[in-house]
Amino acid sequence: MASVAHALLNGANHEKPAELTAGAATLFYVIAERAGMSAEELYHLGRKLVTDPSLHHDKPNAQMEALRDFAGLRVRNSPVI
Repeated sequence: MASVAHALLNGANHEKPAELTAGAATLFYVIAERAGMSAEELYHLGRKLVTDPSLHHDKPNAQMEALRDFAGLRVRNSPVI
């Protein structure tokens, strides 16, 4: 799942933090609406995918950590992860 999230964000990597955040929020809404899920259900699914241990990995997932790092660097516009 992390590779799909990376692919979705890749095209917006050059955007300003505010536009990146608004675009992600828009995409989140559209996906929830078309999937027939509430925003809370979709958020909790994402949270589970990011935080729950994988059945196939004992270590933290590097791609998920990279997504979190991306948010720290680009969305919060913070130079420190």
